[in-house]
Amino acid sequence: MFVGVDGCKKGWLVAFIDEDKNLSHDIITELGDLKKFSSSLILIDMPIGFPENSYRQCDIEARFLLGKGRSSSVFFTPHEKAAYANSHAEASLINKQYLGKGVSIQTWYICKKIKQLNEFIKENKHLQIKESHPELCFYLLNNHQAFVSNKNTQTGIADRKRVISSISRDYLSVIEKTTNNFKRKDVKLDDILDATVMAIRASTFDLKYLPTKSSKIDNHTIAY
Repeated sequence: MFVGVDGCKKGWLVAFIDEDKNLSHDIITELGDLKKFSSSLILIDMPIGFPENSYRQCDIEARFLLGKGRSSSVFFTPHEKAAYANSHAEASLINKQYLGKGVSIQTWYICKKIKQLNEFIKENKHLQIKESHPELCFYLLNNHQAFVSNKNTQTGIADRKRVISSISRDYLSVIEKTTNNFKRKDVKLDDILDATVMAIRASTFDLKYLPTKSSKIDNHTIAY
């Protein structure tokens, strides 16, 4: 089983690809539900590991690779103390002390999930969970070309569906079924597309990593 996980309003949208290349989706509210996939490779769109006194090199390289059009889709991972702050204002103040810049409101909104994931990994080190990023996965599958389109627009959705359909046309019908089965208030189409492309990359056994010159794969590495 190969798994891609993306955060969604209800919790986490999970895409599964089995050994026969069949795709399916589910929503989980607790990361503990991933324990049932102990032998699976899991790619998740959420930072693993915190920076200490400078931004993580993997975040910097990911933004550079995606270029001006999509670099903003990669949020700079906040300092651990900033992630555990009680408010956005406090988080920004702490982050400036350690990293020189504040925390964007978008990053603050996902701090709860960042904390959940990093605490979960500390308690479940046996699981094969790797940090990933959907836009990097799409970049690689799109002939090493980052999308110019925003994933929330009709053009952006069409671009991403085109790449997924190049892997398997059957996946689009599964995505449509999943979209119809789940309420929009719980999960968005881009969550489904993002989780799916990470599951696709997990199933290839040919992952790439950032930083490109890293001598080891650790908690400051993005797989795509």
